Amino acid sequence: MITINVFLQVKPEKRTDYLAFIAELVKASQQDEGCLFYNHFEKVDHPNQFIIVENWQDTSAVEKHNETPHLKKFLKEAAFYLEKEAIIKVSQSG
Repeated sequence: MITINVFLQVKPEKRTDYLAFIAELVKASQQDEGCLFYNHFEKVDHPNQFIIVENWQDTSAVEKHNETPHLKKFLKEAAFYLEKEAIIKVSQSG
């Protein structure tokens, strides 16, 4: 299993638009082949700090996800909503 955590700091004034934008990504990604878990959370004690938590069956599933229109759109447009570049952490188990 591959776990990907994406840490995002959203501009306060872009929050509402960001939440709609990210909801599309989450919904579509949950349907991707090999997706075991995909969701988006806000830090309780830090407004506008979010994390995307992804669990994928294997490297092939991640590679296929990386080629989807919804992820490409996210990568192209995410910076518009963010105060700084996203931090991505990847780990593999099993």
